[in-house]
Amino acid sequence: MAAGFHFESAPPIEREVCDEKSVYRLTDGGMDLDMSNLPAKGWLPELAPLFRDKKERKATVCLRVKVVEKATTGAMTIKVAKCPFLDFIKAGMFLSDGTNVITVKSVDTSNEDYDVITATAATKADLEVGKVLPEAKGASDPKARNVANFASFGWRDLSKENTVALVGCAYSIIEDNLYIPFTEEDKIALTERFMFI
Repeated sequence: MAAGFHFESAPPIEREVCDEKSVYRLTDGGMDLDMSNLPAKGWLPELAPLFRDKKERKATVCLRVKVVEKATTGAMTIKVAKCPFLDFIKAGMFLSDGTNVITVKSVDTSNEDYDVITATAATKADLEVGKVLPEAKGASDPKARNVANFASFGWRDLSKENTVALVGCAYSIIEDNLYIPFTEEDKIALTERFMFI
């Protein structure tokens, strides 16, 4: 587990995600966690991208996946990085390549290193390694459903906790080590409060 995060229980953490000395946790009491797009069980990892609705005092996880093997135009399957502690990809979910919506038909989680998404229709563009696919607004709207303006602090057991503390600043974030990636749009919204390497 990262040295800067201490909890009564958490999954066995395999990697550091940032310079923990740089992490600034907001001290406003945290937010209710929107569970509508999350599974009932699993762990929300540290530094997961969040959209904070300050007025409603609610935080929504900005779901994203990262492509780990190039999928050419016309592909029906996409290999994406596995989030080992949270299976949030599900049939019927809409993902975006920035221009087109990809509807998830099914997901194979049997491989230890990656998940395989099967789409309902062939992809309309090449998906390069490292491409981040955010959850889309809808079947015909490729805009990201949410854009991150904060990140999650620590690990949250979704079967027991429905609140989340927020990180307002973090540096030396190791993108390749994140459990849920950030899009370029997220990074712009996060401003200089977050630095990625």
